Amino acid sequence: MVLMGKEKCVRRIAGDVITKTHRSLPIVLSAVMAIAACATPSEKSVEARPSAPAAIPKAPPPTQQEPVAPATRGEAADEARKARPNYPCANFYKSGYRPTIGFDKTPPPPLGKPKKGVVFADPVYRTCIVRVTDAAHEPMPTFARVDYARRQLFNADDSLLLIYAVDGSWHVYDVRTQKYLKKLRGIGGDAEPYWHPKLLFLPNNGGMAIYELDVSTNENRAIVDFSQPDAKGLRVRDLWPEAARIWTRSEGSPSSDGRYWAFQVETDDFKMLGMFTYDMQT
Repeated sequence: MVLMGKEKCVRRIAGDVITKTHRSLPIVLSAVMAIAACATPSEKSVEARPSAPAAIPKAPPPTQQEPVAPATRGEAADEARKARPNYPCANFYKSGYRPTIGFDKTPPPPLGKPKKGVVFADPVYRTCIVRVTDAAHEPMPTFARVDYARRQLFNADDSLLLIYAVDGSWHVYDVRTQKYLKKLRGIGGDAEPYWHPKLLFLPNNGGMAIYELDVSTNENRAIVDFSQPDAKGLRVRDLWPEAARIWTRSEGSPSSDGRYWAFQVETDDFKMLGMFTYDMQT
């Protein structure tokens, strides 16, 4: 099973969400938003065992062009800011800024609840923080937050933000303006949503289908039905007759290009039966 590392976490402040880079891992501590790799699902098939890894493409032959020096980390950050001029942290970092890299155990000082949409600096690392949600004034009960550190928060172009509410409902925000957009229909509870580039999700606590939700229209449809034969005539229940739910138990994610998924198969009472790899393209 392909598992995502804990690359991001959220700091909860009085029930609301603030996006922040994880402090305890050896990664760049910055507020650069993740861009997910996207692929378009086409024909589907179930494999009883993991597929072989894709061949690594050969490097192109050398040319006579003058070599181009690789961009420094600061230059790359500058280019990222230019590409997103309307994002809340776009003009926050000045030239020459260097994030803290590596392990750091500096305890955070007490921090009161900031106002929604106001950009401010982390008091320790000087990174950009923006409060996105305000459950008290938005249509969500009690609290609104990121579902899980492994969950993909942003869509492919970093324009939308996926938020989970205490009643199991899912909501979408505009990243640029932090404006609440809508409550999503058809998805609820532990649905393991994943941007691909539309939102893919499973039934709560797993099921026998993968659904695709178009957040612009709020309409969804089943794109994979594991109870039916695939292109090769193979069904999941041909391998495991008692199969009732297929999911990752919230611990997995597809490959970085969205093509391969590893699922575990369980009975209706959550008894483990086995695992398989699913190819979204073939």
